[in-house]
Parts: sequence; C-alpha cells; structure tokens
Amino acid sequence: MPGPDAGTGSPAHPPVVTQGMTCPSSPCHEGAVLIAVLGEDGRLGYLRPALPVDQEFLDACGQHGDPESRFRFADGCRQGGCENWSGRDCSLIGRLISARPADTPEASDSGLPRCAIRSDCRWFAQEGSRACGVCPLVVYRPLPAHSDQDRHSGTSVG
Repeated sequence: MPGPDAGTGSPAHPPVVTQGMTCPSSPCHEGAVLIAVLGEDGRLGYLRPALPVDQEFLDACGQHGDPESRFRFADGCRQGGCENWSGRDCSLIGRLISARPADTPEASDSGLPRCAIRSDCRWFAQEGSRACGVCPLVVYRPLPAHSDQDRHSGTSVG
C-alpha cells in the first residue's frame, strides 16, 4: 500500500498526502489496488491480497463499462484533496454508517470481512468494526466526467 511518500501524481491524479492511510473507496486508476468484486447479491467479496491496477487491467476493464460498478478500489487517502475530508477525518464513513439499511447487522470484531487493507484503512481507523459492517454494501459510483465535484462524492450504500 502507499506510504507517507507515495503519490508522484499526474495531471489526472495529483500527488496524495497519505500519512500511511488508505481510502477504501477510490476511483479506478493506474496505481490504485483492487480490493473487492461486487457479487450478484450486491455485496462485496474481498480479495486477499489486493491486486495492483495497471494499464493492462484498465484496458481490459474499460471495455465493459465503469470498473467501479463491478469492483472496489483503494488508494492513498487524499485528505484535504478530497471533498469528504472534514479537516480532521473522512466524513464519508459517518454518512455511510448513518445511511446503512436498518436490517444490516453490526459487524463484530470476530466477524469482520477478510479485507486486505484493514491495517491502514482510513474508515477502520476512524470507526472500527462499524465501518466494516457497512463497507461490503458500499458501491462507488463515479460522477460524470463533466461534473465539477470530486469523484469521491459518488459513493453510496446499497
């Protein structure tokens, strides 16, 4: 996973300030990692280990629509470079937990999904097992390319 000095950036993906934390809801781009596959039941199946996203993956995946509609990606937390950054933490996970369907059980420490990024996951660091309880339901939906908003705002539950 990206470390504190990660993120040389490009015009489309400026350098990130990660301080060792990983965003579990990143857009698909070269340098991100694939952490889960969306199942037919609408829940994520996690991959261990996470798989690096390279140009070959992007080319193959792009032939079938938005990769984010089928997969979940992670990358270094952009902190202030993301509209979900509150100034001290990620505000998105709190909103997702609040929006969680009422019939979704809370995750217990013994029943957490087998996730490849938990040790440096921004959401887990902030919310613990509550984040893991909603994470399998979260689907990243990119905003249209013409939108002025940060693409991260397209994340939703269910």
